[in-house]
Amino acid sequence: MTGPNRYVKPGIAIADLPPIDFVMISHNHYDHLDVPTLRKLAKRSPDTIFFVPVGNGKLLRKKGIEQVRELDWGETASIKGATIHCLPTQHWSKRSLTDTRKALWSSWAVTGPQRRFYFAGDTGYFDGFKEIGEKARAFRFSRCTHWRLRAQCHDEGFPYEPRGSSAGSGGYKS
Repeated sequence: MTGPNRYVKPGIAIADLPPIDFVMISHNHYDHLDVPTLRKLAKRSPDTIFFVPVGNGKLLRKKGIEQVRELDWGETASIKGATIHCLPTQHWSKRSLTDTRKALWSSWAVTGPQRRFYFAGDTGYFDGFKEIGEKARAFRFSRCTHWRLRAQCHDEGFPYEPRGSSAGSGGYKS
């Protein structure tokens, strides 16, 4: 199975991107783990590290991407003064007819001495947001892929900072 074709070009050409230290992948659905794009990023910058939830590294390595770090929920990794946190999210994984929930899915936080960023992944609201919020200080920036999630996180006391966030529709219309 090769997966669907990409119908919309990326918003910025890969050649125009700044140097990339790392990439965080939330799960293995084709719209979030686009192998041709990831291969181009890896070829452009061989030192870029690709952080994936447990069970997703084999696919990237099979496709020639070697700088892969697999993390489980609750695990962390350090890179250039930042800490990458693999966190729960409410979703699932599936890339073919026979691999439903065979690989993990996740949200991610990146924390450093001056900035904190949260990426919710592809998720619906779940009680884990409250726990993540209680354990973390407020995030300066966040990225939520579903537009309704912003209000839900805010209503539940999640340390969500709208300034600088991109919690909009993500290109989806309801």
